[in-house]
Amino acid sequence: MLYTLTMPVASARELRRWARLRQAGAEHERALRRVDHPPSADQAIAHGFGLIDFAGTLLGWPVPEDEVSARQAEETRRIWRRLRERLAPR
Repeated sequence: MLYTLTMPVASARELRRWARLRQAGAEHERALRRVDHPPSADQAIAHGFGLIDFAGTLLGWPVPEDEVSARQAEETRRIWRRLRERLAPR
């Protein structure tokens, strides 16, 4: 992630939400480490769907788009578009 001086300052509410999500994720990882064996394919898929449900519970559904990632993705698309135009046969 690219950090710049133009990044918005997080509010106290956003910081508390971030901390809550980090704690929930850490607890989830601890629970996964307590398992003695790797999951089967069916269990792994069920776990993936569980993570999607978990994200929806915490963030709402659909999960909100990360504005920074969206801007970076658009910038990447713009750069690739310019590069393709420059390298296209004439």
